[in-house]
Amino acid sequence: MQIKTHIAIVIFITILGYFSFAIAQEKTNQTTDLNSVLKLGEMGDKRAVKPLIAVIKDKSKNSYTRKHAASVLAKLGSLAIEPLIDTLNINDPIVRRLVVEALGNIRDKRIVDPLIRVLVDQDVRIRRLAVDALAASGDIRALEPLVNVLHNKEEKSSLRRRAVTALVQLDRKQAVNPLITVLTGGDIQVRNMAIEMLGKLGDERAITPLISTLTNQNHLTRSNAVKALAQLGDERAVEPLIDRLTDENDLVRSNAAEAMTQFGDARAVEPLIASLKDKNSLVQSYATLALGRLDDHRAVEPLISAFHHVEKNVQSNIVRSLVQLGDKRAIEPLIAILKNESVDAYIRGLTAGALAQFGDSRVIEPLISALKNHNHLVRSDAAKALGQLGAQVALKPLISALEDTEGIVRSNAATALAQFGQSAVDPLLTVVQNKNKDSFTRGLAASALGELGDKKATEPLIIALTDEEPNVRYEAALALRLLGDERALAALVTTLSDDEKQIHYAAVLALGRLGDERAIEPLIEALSDQDERLRRLAAGALAELGDKRAVKPLIGALSDQDEGLRRLAASALGQLSDKKAIDPLFAALSDEDAGVRLYAALALGQLGDKRMVEPLLVALTDKDERVRRLAAFALGRFGDDNQVLESLISSLRDKDWRVRWS
Repeated sequence: MQIKTHIAIVIFITILGYFSFAIAQEKTNQTTDLNSVLKLGEMGDKRAVKPLIAVIKDKSKNSYTRKHAASVLAKLGSLAIEPLIDTLNINDPIVRRLVVEALGNIRDKRIVDPLIRVLVDQDVRIRRLAVDALAASGDIRALEPLVNVLHNKEEKSSLRRRAVTALVQLDRKQAVNPLITVLTGGDIQVRNMAIEMLGKLGDERAITPLISTLTNQNHLTRSNAVKALAQLGDERAVEPLIDRLTDENDLVRSNAAEAMTQFGDARAVEPLIASLKDKNSLVQSYATLALGRLDDHRAVEPLISAFHHVEKNVQSNIVRSLVQLGDKRAIEPLIAILKNESVDAYIRGLTAGALAQFGDSRVIEPLISALKNHNHLVRSDAAKALGQLGAQVALKPLISALEDTEGIVRSNAATALAQFGQSAVDPLLTVVQNKNKDSFTRGLAASALGELGDKKATEPLIIALTDEEPNVRYEAALALRLLGDERALAALVTTLSDDEKQIHYAAVLALGRLGDERAIEPLIEALSDQDERLRRLAAGALAELGDKRAVKPLIGALSDQDEGLRRLAASALGQLSDKKAIDPLFAALSDEDAGVRLYAALALGQLGDKRMVEPLLVALTDKDERVRRLAAFALGRFGDDNQVLESLISSLRDKDWRVRWS
């Protein structure tokens, strides 16, 4: 009995295994068949249409597969239109949705009438897809059916709003009147979207209807109407918008105040002055800005009076508007604000900058005093303002500000001194040479001398290259780079052996800028330095000098272990334009680093030789899209070559749009 039972179990397991294998084999075959159909469709073969239609009808298929089939049908275009239209009659809403989506992606006049018919489909998602597809079709036949959707009060609000945008997309001019008709409708969301679109369309037919909505009971409708009328910018709207400055709703009033900035109409001045006392700070803020832009001097005194009665954000706009108005009556009040310790430091700093805009001598002493204010924001903005004014009396105070405890103040003081011109050179040299000053201050003075560009500073800065303080040596090297005086060459070469790496870097940058051939050998030597960053900077400097003696060392650098140097070397060889670099650059197209391949392709393109075609054709198939993009761009020079032309045409099918564009 046991033996029979065992035999039965074995037979059962064998049969079960056979059926499982058969089912698995059948599924594998089905998957293979489906993939074949999809591939056939993607190749544009009409034989795929019928099987693909069957896929989107097949409820046993997952949603992704059915959607994929629909997208392939859309790609087949005109070949699939009639079968898709026939499938619209199926009772399954999922199938109909897929069909409408596919039809919407086909640009053919035959899709319009079927899509119009489904605007009354029971499924709102299908109707939504149809609205979008009809808008994209650009066919004027869709206009009236879409207007019907918009005006259908029984239709869902979301779809009616979609019809608003669809009508505008379809025909901007013909959309205006249908949109105007819904301004008096009961659906607030549809009405507000129509208002928004009318503002964007810029059609004057909408002005009077929009003015009528300014008294609508819904505050969002009034608010949107204000915005729309501001966009239209028609003077007929000025008085009605001024009336909204006293609207019961804060948002409407603030939008009305903002709208006044678009018109520049003097009728708004007095109402805006009244709005400075509004209970809402946003209304006050927009009123302040509008008064500044209206350029009417009646606003000066009210703005000054309002300053101490408003919030910080409004105060900042008052300062800005007073500068815009440019009325010198504002100078003394602004000086008082600068000195007032109870006013926020940011506002006082902003005021310092504002005072500089007046260019009046009365502001200089208060700004100099502000350099000693306890708040660093005020001090830094005062330094910047004094630089803009360029008053000689501020020279010494700004020199002193180089020793401020805050870096931002010191930096702004140095920048300000660089704006003084020749008169600042001697005082700055004194600071650089004064070893009793701290190194940061002396370094800032050296930096300012570089910005000034006066070669009188060359010799003192050369001496500073041997200063005991590293920061002074570093800033002196960078300053000599800006001066570009060849007298500094020998000293900068010596600096390459400085103990501090940062100073090496500054010296290399300076040598590259000098443009003197005597800098070539030291830079070539730096190209093999152990310091990675120094090697990179040397490559950039050699490219800047443009001397052919650098070609061979740079070719050698293409084999450096540092990919950053290999990139820079490839770039430099392109700039040097020496034919000896062609083969090494060609080899660099196989570099493991995409950036190296990228710069090699660019360099080969810069060389502009017919021999570049083969290497660039190789680069056109690179796995990195940036390399392919540059190769395509470079090959454009050789458009008369048939092989190049064919390869570029093939690249129009590249998956990356930037490659196709190049």
